[in-house]
Amino acid sequence: MWDNTDKQGFYSCLKNNKGQIYNDSFSFEITRYASDPRYKTFLEIGTWNGLGSTKAFVDGFKNRNDYVFYSLECNSEKSAEARKLYNNDKIHILNEVIWNVTPSDFYNIFPQCLTNATYKRWNEVDIVNMKQCKVFLDRPELPQVFDIILLDGGEFTTYHEFQFLKHRCKILLLDDTKCDKCKLIVEEIKNDKSWKIIKEENTRNGYLIAEKL
Repeated sequence: MWDNTDKQGFYSCLKNNKGQIYNDSFSFEITRYASDPRYKTFLEIGTWNGLGSTKAFVDGFKNRNDYVFYSLECNSEKSAEARKLYNNDKIHILNEVIWNVTPSDFYNIFPQCLTNATYKRWNEVDIVNMKQCKVFLDRPELPQVFDIILLDGGEFTTYHEFQFLKHRCKILLLDDTKCDKCKLIVEEIKNDKSWKIIKEENTRNGYLIAEKL
């Protein structure tokens, strides 16, 4: 299922060989972490067309083979298009999600999904797609803790993904920190002494890099 505006932007960027996180300071940071041999397990949520943050990760992997990378996308068509770009047994582009049953507190946290027509449409598209996906964390081969996790999925689904994953990563990368997607996550991190903020910038809609202590 698609939001029509998103579909147009998706195929336009795909045609022009461009992603959303592309040739900016955040993409450079992603590539830097991906190339660092200290980090071996990587998880990205929000593949989109595979030419943004996904490509930034893959660029960092070019001179190494001691890693495993998972990239999750709830839209099956997007996932299929991105999968065509990468033929590598260490790179897993998956039409899977962190959760597919709507959390009981979801609309208490994001009441705007019930009152704002645009937000309601965005959220409904994500929820419909997610309900059709397998749950990634059910895979038995996964590490208990990922070295690097990037959260860049749905506007209103990312918060609960963080709740599932916040104890399962060493380094967390957040995109769109100035938007509803990650505002509450940033607030929680800044009030939790078990996190150390490494970098925070206003590029595009903002990004943040934090380390779990």
